[in-house]
Amino acid sequence: MARQPTAASASQQAIREKILRNIGIISTLATVALLSGCAQQVKQGNQTLGSTSNPQQSSGPVIGSPQPSQAQLAAIDATLTAPMSDKSIAEARREAAPNISKVLRIMSCSPRGELPNRYLNSLADPGTNLMNHVAPAIGMQYHPKGQCLTVTRLDGWRMKAKNAFYFRAVYSSDASGESSTRGYSFIKQPDGLWLLGPEY
Repeated sequence: MARQPTAASASQQAIREKILRNIGIISTLATVALLSGCAQQVKQGNQTLGSTSNPQQSSGPVIGSPQPSQAQLAAIDATLTAPMSDKSIAEARREAAPNISKVLRIMSCSPRGELPNRYLNSLADPGTNLMNHVAPAIGMQYHPKGQCLTVTRLDGWRMKAKNAFYFRAVYSSDASGESSTRGYSFIKQPDGLWLLGPEY
């Protein structure tokens, strides 16, 4: 004859089932938390890669290069907003200002002995020989490699054509006082974007 379960054994069985359910819930929550943490780490890793894979999107102008100071960034902005009497050049400069600023930042922070052309590809007019655009720090014997140059002046503005203009940039070392000049031309694309052209 089968033994009937007592009230005590039934209560113990109910407690065991409740404990097992709680363990299952805790295990599920732990798994979800672990996966959430992994997902957050992956997201952070992707954000880090995204911020460094493209030099134009990173915090600095060139990966591994010196970073411009706030005063140096302000100097670039000031040179690009200085008054101009020629309205056609002023309008072209205004339209091209975002890419001019990027080029100046890349060039001013490119260390001696390094060709910045690989960082200029996305800003260049198709067919432009970027090998001619050398870092202005080249030839500055006493400028510290860990510092950017300051853009002190943009001059020599002239329209080469209705869709192209030229200007000269003057760079100086805050530490040594040495200076250097580079010429740039920008060409307007069919979509309205201004891109870097030859150095003349």
